[in-house]
Parts: sequence; structure tokens; C-alpha cells
Amino acid sequence: MKFAWSGRICASALIAVAGSPLFAQSSPTAAFDPATIVPKGRISTYTHGTFPAEGQLTHAGIDIAAPCASSAVQAWQDGTVADVVSSVDDPNFDSLGYMVLLDHGVVKEAGKRTYSLYLHLNEPPRAADGALLQKNDTVGRGSRIGVVGATGAAQGCHLHFELRHFAGRFHPVWKNIYGKGDRRKSQEFLAGWSDPQRVVLAAAPVQAVAAPDGEYVTTYSPPKNSLKGIVNLPEPSRILPDSTECSRDQLATLERLANRRVHCYGKVEVAGTDYVLAQNWLATVEDPGRMQLVRNGKPLGSIAAMPGGWIAPVLTRSGNFEILSIAPRGGVAKTSLPYLRYRIGPKGVSLIPGNMFAAGKSPVDEDRRQLQAATRTAANSQVASDARPAPQPAAPAAGSNPHCRFAQWTGDVPNIADLFLCDETRAIETFSRGARFVFKPDAVRFADGKYLVRMTLRPSATSASINRMQDKFNWNDWVYATQNIASTEVFCAFNSNPVAKGQTAVVSGKLDTYTASRIILVCSRT
Repeated sequence: MKFAWSGRICASALIAVAGSPLFAQSSPTAAFDPATIVPKGRISTYTHGTFPAEGQLTHAGIDIAAPCASSAVQAWQDGTVADVVSSVDDPNFDSLGYMVLLDHGVVKEAGKRTYSLYLHLNEPPRAADGALLQKNDTVGRGSRIGVVGATGAAQGCHLHFELRHFAGRFHPVWKNIYGKGDRRKSQEFLAGWSDPQRVVLAAAPVQAVAAPDGEYVTTYSPPKNSLKGIVNLPEPSRILPDSTECSRDQLATLERLANRRVHCYGKVEVAGTDYVLAQNWLATVEDPGRMQLVRNGKPLGSIAAMPGGWIAPVLTRSGNFEILSIAPRGGVAKTSLPYLRYRIGPKGVSLIPGNMFAAGKSPVDEDRRQLQAATRTAANSQVASDARPAPQPAAPAAGSNPHCRFAQWTGDVPNIADLFLCDETRAIETFSRGARFVFKPDAVRFADGKYLVRMTLRPSATSASINRMQDKFNWNDWVYATQNIASTEVFCAFNSNPVAKGQTAVVSGKLDTYTASRIILVCSRT
């Protein structure tokens, strides 16, 4: 899905589709490759030195995920065993599981003495012949030193791997393998660790391995008739082949999901699974991307795009499927076009943080501005179309808001949110005089001598509203759907005899306060 974005972009934008990509055939820079440590492994949750650790701690290493008990662990470089830990024999260090620490001496490119650490092994560290590793044993680069496990404080099968410059089991300042907060720029972190993903060790370069359907590259050049420039990839990656032609089944799936016909931009196959990029019919301010990624009939999330930009699917050396949204201008490094990275995982699409754009200048920001501008235009148009004399109280409110047909104004009102959504002026006037309605609270509390009872409501025709929006998508419909699915909190203040939580009753209420999402009434049981 390598698309050249051009012209004015809107929800139903047409795009110019170029041909197959051309990319540099240069060999990747020598850098850390998880397969040299765990042949079956890939970089997992934590990415040392690139992104903050999860939670409130700095994780001074990388996690390499691989199956337990069957995935060999290999020595990073020639070295000597400096320490071993058994989670059974050393209970004070049980969080580390089975561990081995290798001493590699002074590594020229690191400029100091360097150790590699391996945690959570499945069993005590062993050589290929089954012999237990002991302190002062020598090991060779790539030799087997253990098997991936989940011992100690491990969440799932993985190897915790570090390049450190001290021999202790825990850092003398941190007293742990973690540091509180984001400590990656602290003096102790910079002195104590090197990032294996970024430190290039010329003594043992890692060469690219050709894949069956392409070569791993570190630079990528979009087609010459679109963007001018190259993209410096964060790690060796393959540019995946894709197609701009979607099948009938895929088009039918999109139509079923959106309940209307949406534009299909292209597809790519990854590990036997088809992914489709389509017009984003689910755009919101929080998720404003112009394209929606669909896998196995399920929307995963949006991908932002910039006018004049480019979209490229890649498979990284560590086994991650990512989509790059490349921009034609701006960016930190002049030698590389700026881009957004989206990682596609089992649960959906996640935007990988980066500093490739000035504040407010990324494709996501551009998409959000376009969406907000279109929403304002639609809202202003709606206000103008609703400017009419107030309807007579005896008749249901008429007008362009399709939700009005579901509002019941007479008798015991079943859903007062319908009335306020349909015609605020009339609803305020009606409840200022007092009206009867059905009330089923979900919370009750006593404060200031009154019972404050809450009921959370949604309009009675939420599904119908969404269906109307999806039947013939435009920005006006989108505004309606967003409005109609918003919940409203209704509070009733009782002096006594309140309606109990979960109980349904008819009450009389007189309006006290009203906002777009909250209605407060003074109520009594009928």
C-alpha cells in the first residue's frame, strides 16, 4: 500500500497510486540482531534505550521473546563466565531466575569493560554438551549457554539481555535491574549500560540475511515519481509486496463492516493473513487517521497520512509487522524523510513514539485538524438548518434531527435524554414546569440532607442512529452519530423516599441544572 497522497484530502479523498517501490540495496549497518542471541527470538515488550519502559521504571535491557525450553540462548561474544545464579539455590536473587553473566573484557567500540547478562533461563546455564557452566569457564561467540525460560519474576517466555559495564548482579546505585522513573539520561545509566541495538561493534559485525521474498535493508527509497528522498529505517527491515487491488470478498467485508461502500486502498499479506487498508469510516478526534486497517473482518485502528506522503508496510528483522506513514517534508534528520511507525499486533494498531516531526506537524495532527474543521463546518450547517420557530408543545418536534422521531413527549416519558437531544429549548421548558418520567438509577448517595440518585442514559435509538450514519457516510452523519451515542447523566435530588439502585419507578421531576451531558432535577415519587 504505497500511496502517493496528493491534492486536497477529505474523508472521501481520491489518491494517486504509483507502481512498485524502488529501494536501496545497500547492506545494513552492523547492529544488534536478537537472532544472534536467540535464533528463534524477536525483540519483545521492552526496547532498551529507544522507548521508556512500561510503568514507572526504566528497564535496563531488552527482552527477547521465544518459546520456553526449546529456544537456545547463545553467547553474544567470546568471554568468560563471571557469575551464575540459581533461583533455587540463591533465594535472595529469585527474581532473576536462572542467570549467567559473561565478561568480555574491554570492548574497543564501547570504550570500557563490557559484560553481557542473560536472565530467566529455563534451567541452570549449560554448554552445548550439557555441562553446567561455572565461574571462569570460557565461552565462544555464538556458543550455547542455556535455554529460554520464564523463571524468576518473568512474565511469559523470554530472555532478558543486557550489555552492562559492572559485574554486580544489581547496579550499585539502583540496587535493582530497574531504575525508578525514566533514568535513561542519568549519569549512572549512561555509565552502566550500552544499548545493544545502537552500539556498533566492528569486531563482530552482523550481516543481513536474505529472506525468501526480499532483502533486509536499512534505507528505503519511495518511487521516483512520488517522494524525493530516502527513509532511514530504525532496524533492518523488508519492504513487503502489496497490491492496490482488493478482492470482491474484501470489498464485501468492508461494505458489511461499514454498512455502506467504502474505498479500499490496498492490501498486504503477512504470515498468511490478509490486511486491508480502507477509507476510515470510524474517524474520531482521538483516532483521526484517514485509513482504517482491517484484519480478518475486524477493524484494528487508523493509520494517519499526510498530503504528498507515502505508506509502506514493512517486516522488521525482529519479526514485527509495521506500517510507515512517510511525510514529504519536515523532520529532525535532513538525511531521512520523516515518518510515523505503526506496529500491528494481536490487539490492534499502536503508534510508536518518535521525534521525527516538530510539535503539531505530524500526519496525525494534520488529520485531526482536517477532521475538526469538517466537524465545525457540519455543526454550523446543522445550527443554521435547525433555526426555525419552536414547535407547539402538543406536537412532536420536527426538523432535520432524525432522532426526533423517537422522542416521546407525552405521558410517562421513557427516556428524557431523547427529548434534550431532540429539542433542547422545548425540553428545558417542559421540565422547568415539571414532568413525569421513567427512572432507574445506577447509583445512590446521601449528601447535604438530600438523596442524590443518578441514572446514566443513552438515546433510545442508538443503533438506528449509527446505521443512518453508516448508510451514507458524510461529515454531517458523523456529527449526528457522535452526538447520538453520547451518554447523559440524569441526577434526581430527593428529600426522602428515593428510588433504590436498580429499581424502576415513575417520578416527577423539575429541572434544576442542565448541561450537554448532565441533567439535574428535583424529584419526588409519584
